[in-house]
Amino acid sequence: MRMIKRYTNRKLYDTEAKCYVTLEDLAELICEGHDIQVHDNGTGEDWTAITLTQILFDMEKKEVTICRAGHNKALIGTNGKLEYLDAEGIGLGLERGPVFESTLKAVHKPLHPGSVFFFYTDGLTEAMNTQQVQLGEEAVLSLVQSKRHLSAVELQQSITTAVEEFVGEAERHDDLTMVVVKVD
Repeated sequence: MRMIKRYTNRKLYDTEAKCYVTLEDLAELICEGHDIQVHDNGTGEDWTAITLTQILFDMEKKEVTICRAGHNKALIGTNGKLEYLDAEGIGLGLERGPVFESTLKAVHKPLHPGSVFFFYTDGLTEAMNTQQVQLGEEAVLSLVQSKRHLSAVELQQSITTAVEEFVGEAERHDDLTMVVVKVD
């Protein structure tokens, strides 16, 4: 079993090869038939059947590369249009071989001034109010669209406030994690 350590900075370390690896490296290992386990370096918790999104911003090429393994689809806004990222990928450890290999794709998007990239966990779309209604993807899309003119920090704060208002007094059952990147 190939052991991969996940650090708090979200980097992945292959203990056998003794080097840091990317999501694409993990996909290649799985496609080659290696059994892998991903463990949190601090807690030792097994994260093998998890979702990941790897995002690489190349400012020289003015391009972002996104590789998604089962994680929520990112919202990408370029040239005034906001849409969910069309990228496949199933969670790590759920399937090996041809199924995993055929679904994991790296998507390349150009970086333009004014572009916005909104990444989030399912705690956002699955935030539930006292009537047990989830916020949902359409509401998230609408919120980001209506606030995309704000700075990245203001956009994140605005979405957090909207979710808190939606949830109200309901018990929270998941984390609320968002990463907002805007290109100047």
